[in-house]
Amino acid sequence: GVSDEAVAFTPVLPKETHLRYKAALTDVFLDTFAFNGHGTVSQMLWAGVPSISLPAERIGQRIASALLLSSPAAPFIARDEADYVALALAVSDPRNHPQVQQVREQIHAERMTTPLFDIKRFVSDYERLLRIVWEAYVAGLSAAEKEGQR
Repeated sequence: GVSDEAVAFTPVLPKETHLRYKAALTDVFLDTFAFNGHGTVSQMLWAGVPSISLPAERIGQRIASALLLSSPAAPFIARDEADYVALALAVSDPRNHPQVQQVREQIHAERMTTPLFDIKRFVSDYERLLRIVWEAYVAGLSAAEKEGQR
């Protein structure tokens, strides 16, 4: 089981305070298998906390891995259930805490320049894709055909 000391309940806090609090209490976030964390994994990455995730078949089971791929926490994506457990055990080993801390610092340092949180890049890419889709529609082509013409 989980000890009482390992569980923390907090009052409702402003978002940034809430995220700082989570980051201070959490070494690594363990994502769920059946339905991956979406917003929670994003928030943990924003707070500088890596997540261990196991992608599966359905889109809802792959979101967290997609988020981790756009961050320095990509090595925390498990290949299978045994790998998930091995990763969780490895990061819980005090001898590995310096490496986990290094990943945390890297996530925090790079959060404004990674594709996941670079809003300007996201908007620019999204606008470019919308133009491609619109131009393809007008030309009677698929978006892939239109992109191939560029």
